[in-house]
Amino acid sequence: MEPGNTVTLLALAEALIQLDRFDEAAGVLEQVLREDPADARTLLRLGFLEFERRRYERARAHFERVLALNPEQPEVTYFLGVVLRRLNQPDAAVEAFERIVQPFLQNLERLGVKGTIRMVDSAQYTRRLNVFDYDIVVGNFAQSDSPGK
Repeated sequence: MEPGNTVTLLALAEALIQLDRFDEAAGVLEQVLREDPADARTLLRLGFLEFERRRYERARAHFERVLALNPEQPEVTYFLGVVLRRLNQPDAAVEAFERIVQPFLQNLERLGVKGTIRMVDSAQYTRRLNVFDYDIVVGNFAQSDSPGK
């Protein structure tokens, strides 16, 4: 593969990921980063790859580099919060999640609605869901590019 062909290398890395050849995919992505260390797409993909491999410290480093390049990416901040939770750093995870929700609260305030953030444990969350004791909840739905994965 010739250097400088980032699009081809990224496509190769995606194909390797689909084939569950994660080590090879990581090598290709790292090759792209050697050519352009500030390529946010590649850093983000490496972060997701390391997350899938349960290498949370590495995933954290990649997500933080992406946010250093462009802090206005709520989806990256969300995944950083998830990684921080997996690393048993709940205070840092809460800060990441609050950074995502805070702009929403500011927009509500402009409309005259006062909002607050309340973190609850999983038992309290389940109880509140069951009795509809909430106004808004945050959640995510896992998705895959291919069925069964």
